[in-house]
Amino acid sequence: MSEYDEDAYTFTPCGRLGGMTGVAQGGKFLGEFVEMEDALTMVKERMESEQYWPSLVWVSDHGNWWYIDTEGNEVPHEDDDEE
Repeated sequence: MSEYDEDAYTFTPCGRLGGMTGVAQGGKFLGEFVEMEDALTMVKERMESEQYWPSLVWVSDHGNWWYIDTEGNEVPHEDDDEE
């Protein structure tokens, strides 16, 4: 799979033993959250206020990544067929 868009929201494990979720967009760190649900809520509210809906991407602590929806579920992407 190719790289994800630069303006995508990225969700990554952070904190002690990866027990929290960090959120960034376009290289700017936006915050860390105890619950993934809280991170997703913040992103949904931000997208609504900005009227801009970029991709959401989960990046594992090993560097693997995949697209997610606003509920945190993995979603297929058109690039998935190219592998």
